[in-house]
Amino acid sequence: MGYAVGIFLLVPLGDPRDRRRLIPLMLLLSAGMLLSAAAAPRYGWRLGGLGLTTVGAQLLTPLASELAVPDRRGSVVGSVASGVLIGILLSRTVSGAVAGLFGWRAIFLLAAAATVIAAAVLYRIVPVPAG
Repeated sequence: MGYAVGIFLLVPLGDPRDRRRLIPLMLLLSAGMLLSAAAAPRYGWRLGGLGLTTVGAQLLTPLASELAVPDRRGSVVGSVASGVLIGILLSRTVSGAVAGLFGWRAIFLLAAAATVIAAAVLYRIVPVPAG
């Protein structure tokens, strides 16, 4: 439910707001919720808030389209969409393995660290819009 609310309320903010700043912000909020989930006595009650903040991938696709040169736009959007789907599939495998070895909290900590790194990288490499 949290993810659906995020799609409904937060993804449309990518149109009037600068996606270059919004995406790292959403990733940092997501990292905070991941840490919160790792610290929770039971993980279930924190997942709604976590879902709300995990809409960064849905903001990346239009950003990639905006940054791509017109004749490569379809290829770039296809690559981003493929990357998102591959990430979803691989994350299921990795999270199961990590949780099996170190417990369910470990995957939330690992995901939080990876999310902060992704936010920093995107903040640094995505170009600022011209004037």
